[in-house]
Amino acid sequence: MMLAEELEADWTKVLMEQAPAESIYVVGDVIKGFIANELEVPSVLQRHADYAVYKLADMMNMQITGSSASVRFTGQAGMRRAGAAAKEMLIRAAAVQWEVAESGCEAKLSYVHHHASGRSASYGELAVKVSAYTPSLHPTLKERKNYTICGKSLPRFDTPVKVVGKQIYGIDVNLPGLKYAAIRHAPVFGGTAISFDESGIKGSKGIEATIQLADSVVVIADNYWRAKSALDEMPVEFSDGENGKFNTEEMFNEFE
Repeated sequence: MMLAEELEADWTKVLMEQAPAESIYVVGDVIKGFIANELEVPSVLQRHADYAVYKLADMMNMQITGSSASVRFTGQAGMRRAGAAAKEMLIRAAAVQWEVAESGCEAKLSYVHHHASGRSASYGELAVKVSAYTPSLHPTLKERKNYTICGKSLPRFDTPVKVVGKQIYGIDVNLPGLKYAAIRHAPVFGGTAISFDESGIKGSKGIEATIQLADSVVVIADNYWRAKSALDEMPVEFSDGENGKFNTEEMFNEFE
């Protein structure tokens, strides 16, 4: 929504595709936001600063966004600026094509219009020209009073497929020979797995292995339900560790 707002896109024509797990999509703006707290960088150094945080994000495989960073950093620094920069390039492409001043052109609903001559061009028609331009690092952002998309309750892209059960989640993926694991962690943070008795599930259909980790026990099977059911049946002994006696009253005393 933030990108489409600045781009002056026709929301009815907007589609969303999740970026694949590729290093080109790492998010340097999240690092820049948290480390520098959006400190203003002199324009002459902006491109170098952006490249530096991009390379840092690449080294850390940070293709992430979440919580308040979605709006503050990925949205504000990434989505809004990308949309605004693309809009400026589209207007420039139309002005060059029509040999008119950019100030006389207006972007609206995925078109650029030149009202004085009555000419219009879709974003798609201008895309090839725009691809040769370099986006501005400091495009002009819209004022809140001019918003037509942000702040409105518009239909989500992801709701229909979830409602009808067509959304594919990680647990839906099925590959040849794929194994499934069910895991039981120590009930107290900092606890450890002491022992388990797998005699009751050994030889059960589909059960592949049982593994003891430092703080958990794992059952691996040929499907998730068999792994989970076997783990539920298996006796496991945990130690509570140093947090075993921790309680709500003690927590509030620590806060005080």
